Amino acid sequence: MTSPDTTPPAGAGDSASDIRPLAALTTAEIIAVYDTLLRPSFRPEELVSIGDVLRLYAGEGPAPSGVLLRGGQPLGIHLCEAYVDGRVLLLTHLAVSSEARGGGIGAQLLDHAARQLEDSWPGAVVLGEVDDPRVWPGTLATGDPVARLQFYGRHGARLLPLSFVQPELQPGAGRVGGMFLIRLDRQGTPTPGLLPRFLAEYYTACEGGEALADPAVQAVLAAAAEVDLDRDLLPMTEWERLPPATPG
Repeated sequence: MTSPDTTPPAGAGDSASDIRPLAALTTAEIIAVYDTLLRPSFRPEELVSIGDVLRLYAGEGPAPSGVLLRGGQPLGIHLCEAYVDGRVLLLTHLAVSSEARGGGIGAQLLDHAARQLEDSWPGAVVLGEVDDPRVWPGTLATGDPVARLQFYGRHGARLLPLSFVQPELQPGAGRVGGMFLIRLDRQGTPTPGLLPRFLAEYYTACEGGEALADPAVQAVLAAAAEVDLDRDLLPMTEWERLPPATPG
């Protein structure tokens, strides 16, 4: 997940901006958003296919999404998915055009996503995925990973004390290690065992049920079972307390 890599200037935001769900766009427009916002902002193994984007976000019962348009041009996007019967919501992608970062678009998108999710799934826990800067130093396109952590910290996110490996999102892409899970909400009501249930469902949705027999996945689930989603969370500024993980 990526985000603006500078602090928004005072007065940032544009009344001409319009945030729409992907389902409100044409197929050609969604493909253009994928090619101009998502593809440049993420490593290939972090992206689902354009077919999956169309199915998940523009098909029947679309998952939550928002594309920020200014003058008809897409400048930012957020994508979310619901798990465990809507008790866990995952912000899978937040991207802002590299030319538009630092203008408050990321904050607008994050606020839009928070309101959208709270309206539809009150009480849900909202999680996100971010790079460990020690493993993924970032590029001009993907952004500064340290600034990204600071961005989410300014918006109240907290860090899960867990070495996270993202499931394989496309066949052959491989899993992505060297990532953190963060909690974005403050009002959710997690129940015991919710985190490992979410992760098991996430891996199963991406890789099939056989993934749960993988010792590496079992280790992630076992570690997740020890995490209290209220008591054990860390400030985003303390990310270096966690041991660095390998990329995959």
